[in-house]
Amino acid sequence: MWTVFFRLLAAHLFSDFPLRHFEKIEQLPSMRRILVHGLFIFLTSTFAIGSAVIYRIELLGMIGINTAIHIIVDFFFISRHFRNIRNEVLCNFIYHIITIMAIFGLSYWFTVGYSYGNLLPFIIFSLAIISLWVNPHILFIIRRIRDKAGSIGIFTEPWAKWALLERALLFMGFSVKNIVICIIGILIAIIIRGLLLLNEENVPVPIVEWLVVIAAALVGRYFMYGVIL
Repeated sequence: MWTVFFRLLAAHLFSDFPLRHFEKIEQLPSMRRILVHGLFIFLTSTFAIGSAVIYRIELLGMIGINTAIHIIVDFFFISRHFRNIRNEVLCNFIYHIITIMAIFGLSYWFTVGYSYGNLLPFIIFSLAIISLWVNPHILFIIRRIRDKAGSIGIFTEPWAKWALLERALLFMGFSVKNIVICIIGILIAIIIRGLLLLNEENVPVPIVEWLVVIAAALVGRYFMYGVIL
């Protein structure tokens, strides 16, 4: 059950953060945006479950139900006009709570008593998505609330590609067992940020982002190898 839960959770996180927050997608009409997101959920969930859908066709039904739940909840809680940013954030929170609870229920209902391979890679993948994409997005929303913006708007991050590369290198460095790869990942991430600070103005120092990446990577390291350091 837990293997399928984390497979579907990883698909949910990947569809809801790196895939969902493209400017061109967010500018689509409401209903089309919902359907595109539903398509992402279906495709990523199918990919995450993998060849098991061939041997148990019921799993394809599970993925279809999961997709339908995402579309329905998206329609009622996300794709609408909000009075203020706090209502928008609350509806986003409710959306994620309902859909993750649905993933848990579907995983239990369709797979209890079955085994679907190694759980760990999907825990690591979920932690990586949280540290690479989810956490920066949450911090962006917090800043929007602090600035009393009218809506969440489109997620933007200074030097986004470099920031993503930094977090990916840090996560890789702190999550692997090989000390050489660990040091290389950490050093390159530090060098990238150092070069930005030297050559660009108003470059932020991503303390919270890096702390979350390091914490998530160490948790993944513990699950994978049984040790933190």
